[in-house]
Amino acid sequence: MIPALNDLGLLPQGVWDCTLPDVAALFCTNPHRKNLWDGFLKFISAEVEPHGSMPVWIDGSFTRRKDYPEDIDVVLDLSDRDSSIAIPIAFSLWKRHDELKLTYHVDAWPKHPDIPNDLARFFQYAGPKVAAEIQVDEKQPKGILRVQL
Repeated sequence: MIPALNDLGLLPQGVWDCTLPDVAALFCTNPHRKNLWDGFLKFISAEVEPHGSMPVWIDGSFTRRKDYPEDIDVVLDLSDRDSSIAIPIAFSLWKRHDELKLTYHVDAWPKHPDIPNDLARFFQYAGPKVAAEIQVDEKQPKGILRVQL
């Protein structure tokens, strides 16, 4: 279950396991957000499901109290995949990053033990951009959504 946003307009600290319908019910609050969500669902269908079941982390301004987020930040958790499978998927995400963002309105990143930066962990803090927007410390903890596909 997804908790209510806190006074800062962020998810409370923690990893919140949920379903795609849970996310849509809470965050598809206007036509712009619904359009982003439709792109995200197309991304899942075309780019994620062919690789099998995996956790997907959802974050960014889409999971904040922001009427017009730019996109939906997504981390594909490939941690349970052998490197010989995960690294080519990760490379494809990096190589096609701008194309995927334009096509689906998702900012997609991989997560795997052999990849140095764990963006699922990084996205559990406000970060510089959010900190500047809502005037908090960039290390301000915040929550993230995790959906098992």
